[in-house]
This record gives sequence, C-alpha cells and structure tokens, in this order.
Amino acid sequence: MSYDHPSQIMEEVAKLTPSYGGIYYDRIEKDGLYWPCPNRAHPGTPFLHKDRFSRGLGLFHAIEYLPPEELPDKNYLIC
Repeated sequence: MSYDHPSQIMEEVAKLTPSYGGIYYDRIEKDGLYWPCPNRAHPGTPFLHKDRFSRGLGLFHAIEYLPPEELPDKNYLIC
C-alpha cells in the first residue's frame, strides 16, 4: 500500500464501508465526526442507541472457545 496522506486512507475506507461512507478526512480534521455516517450529507450519529436499540435488546450467540493458532514465543516477549 502506498498512501501519501491519511486522507487517502479515509477516502478508501469511506468507499468500501457503507457506515463510514460520509467520513472523509476534511470532515474529521477540525471537529471530528461520529460513526455511523453513511454519506457526506449525514451529520454523523453522536448517540447510536439514545432512545432505543436498533435491533431489540441485542443479538448474542454463544460460541465455542478455540485456542489461538499461534502463541507468543520468546522473541515476542522481549521488549
């Protein structure tokens, strides 16, 4: 990847991720912007679940524990 400026990264994220569609560097550089923000006209979402949850009280799934594929070795632990 070769980016010349952080704005290019944000532009790519906005193009590929619908909930970030309106989050561009020029909009966040000065005052910030809350996610989700689906397009440039959207003001951002300062409170995602202010009055209600978007999908009931939530959707949870129990999953089986899987150990990590790789554990830290002595090289990882050296600071």
